[in-house]
Amino acid sequence: MSYATRYAEIKAYNPHGLRGTLRNVALDGLATAYQVGGRMERALQRPRVQFLYIHHTFTDELAGLERLIKDLARHHSFISHSEAVERVRNGTIDKPYIAFSSDDGFKNNLDGGRLLHAHGISACFFVNPGLIGGFESCASAERGCHIGNGAVPSNSLCLRRDHVVLDWPLGHVRYFLANNALNANAANNLFPA
Repeated sequence: MSYATRYAEIKAYNPHGLRGTLRNVALDGLATAYQVGGRMERALQRPRVQFLYIHHTFTDELAGLERLIKDLARHHSFISHSEAVERVRNGTIDKPYIAFSSDDGFKNNLDGGRLLHAHGISACFFVNPGLIGGFESCASAERGCHIGNGAVPSNSLCLRRDHVVLDWPLGHVRYFLANNALNANAANNLFPA
């Protein structure tokens, strides 16, 4: 069995097609409208904690991660996942913060982790024990981080994470982040409330 090392290999199995092309055109328009009207910069400068979730960092996506870090560093402070949760819980949100995380423990997350580390950025990696073998349960499930029946105790904190694909055009990523920053409220688990 061979594993994909480039995101281009994954995309080759699922080409854009008409839907993907229309999506890109729409996002180009939305991003341009936000940028031209100044809404993008105002939104990205809004004090908040934004949790960014990166699922994979294939070798051809590392330049995209580097570009994203440099762009976000203009207006944001990078903080650990733990500090981000504490800031949300305590309401100490005085400027724009970003906390990175990654799911499933894909081997290519190591490359992304090294790049984040080179920039002094901490990230939370959620590991799927089925992908690494030798474990019978997920550590986060053992700590009670997964809610199986959908019932959330009233004292629980639910965090929304914004999914970013490093292959996306930077304008699309900025649009999603800015739009979510403008629409932050407790009802949709975006912070601040």
